[in-house]
Amino acid sequence: MSARTALVTGATGCLGRHLVARLAASGWRVRATGRNQMIGGELEADGVEFVAADLLDAEVPRRLVSGMDVVFHCAALSSPWGAAAAFRAANVDATRGLLDAARAAGCRRFIHVSSPSIYFAYRDALNIAESAPLPKRFVNAYAASKAAAERLVGKAGEAGLPVVILRPRGIFGEFDTALAPRLMRFAASGKMPLLRLGDAVVDVTFAGNVADAMVLAAGDNAPIGVFIITIDEPLRVRDLLARTFQAVGQEVRFVAAPYPLLAAAARGWETVARALDLSEPRLLAYTLGVMAYSQTLDITAAKTRLGFQPRVTIDDGLARYANWLRDTGHELA
Repeated sequence: MSARTALVTGATGCLGRHLVARLAASGWRVRATGRNQMIGGELEADGVEFVAADLLDAEVPRRLVSGMDVVFHCAALSSPWGAAAAFRAANVDATRGLLDAARAAGCRRFIHVSSPSIYFAYRDALNIAESAPLPKRFVNAYAASKAAAERLVGKAGEAGLPVVILRPRGIFGEFDTALAPRLMRFAASGKMPLLRLGDAVVDVTFAGNVADAMVLAAGDNAPIGVFIITIDEPLRVRDLLARTFQAVGQEVRFVAAPYPLLAAAARGWETVARALDLSEPRLLAYTLGVMAYSQTLDITAAKTRLGFQPRVTIDDGLARYANWLRDTGHELA
């Protein structure tokens, strides 16, 4: 029996690299695409086919999905700041092109990585399930674009393409150059502000666990639908931060910070930055919000329907991340 074939978009990012390694170790033939050609060269050295391509090029999706059984769509513009048009292009238009190509090619599965940011509404919310109502107004352009992409994926599913949407929360792990490093830079002075005393309870997700869920979702007999993915260990923000800094050996002193005042200042700076077309402000209302408000998620559907079980705990994941930092010589800030 021939090996199954998979296209992985966003393969040079944190999640994409975990997924490519997981698929290759399981005997899949992998075609990878991503923005970082240097990392693409490393993937090629490991026996993975790497294609440097622009997903917005009308002909590219068709060439990428040719001969592929499954499309794993990890690529996205993921940031709390940016122009709405850029998010629409990267997260909506690119997804539309891949979906059309996958349907035309007769792919057996399309696994789309979305985000629980679509739920966020500057208030505490616990045990959110897939069916929870979405806010009338999304918190930022990124969340709006991910919700729009999900609608496209849903329509493709109605048209006959077997689709699965995964919503992983706060991805971290080896190769992370976004979430954990942002925290490290924020605490580079040796002080870390705690909003609302750091009592907000949040979920995060180890990238390797998400890769496991994606492989489960790619099975021919796996259920289709939407699945939330987390490490299933909700923690108070201050406890999560303490464990993170301890794992990487960074000494940080927590200090209480007035959330309402900082949030108002952040919104003011954002208004000025947008009006004057300036770069991303140091403080963003969304970044402060996710540290100030509880958001936990219910992964019952992933456990019962996909058979998903998080195999790597928060502490194990942080230890792996810290080891990767040391082994690769990455700077903390």
